[in-house]
Amino acid sequence: GRRGAAKKFGAQLPSHFFLMISRVLFIHKRGGAHGNGHAVAEYDIDSDNIIFRVHFADRPILPAVMLLEGVQQFVGLVGWHRGCKGQGVVKGAKAYRVHRMVLPTDGTLRCKIDVRRINLRRQPHFIIADGTVINGKGEVVFTVEDVKIAFVE
Repeated sequence: GRRGAAKKFGAQLPSHFFLMISRVLFIHKRGGAHGNGHAVAEYDIDSDNIIFRVHFADRPILPAVMLLEGVQQFVGLVGWHRGCKGQGVVKGAKAYRVHRMVLPTDGTLRCKIDVRRINLRRQPHFIIADGTVINGKGEVVFTVEDVKIAFVE
């Protein structure tokens, strides 16, 4: 199920309609845009999700804040996978941009993460990464730079 990846790495992630990861395709410690690793996950859009009934009932779209939340969840999961210890806490992001609206009929979103930096040497551990969200048509819908997740014991 959708919580399988979180349980596998001991990660604490939201449940039900707030969980923005359906499956993890891969997490690599090397490579990516910055050479510090990269990862890809997918989220299957559920058109019955309550979010679409409230945002907006007459013309439903996925809020940008949920796209940011999804990237943050995945960056945290990548941190846990890479060895960060403690509870993940969002510390911020430099910049984000919405390129296209996400509709309930868009199918599956793909989230790509490029790790900029990871600290496992001293507490608190942290990870900083960039994220790109792509819709089922291959179109970039959302980008964010320097998502920072700190891990506190």
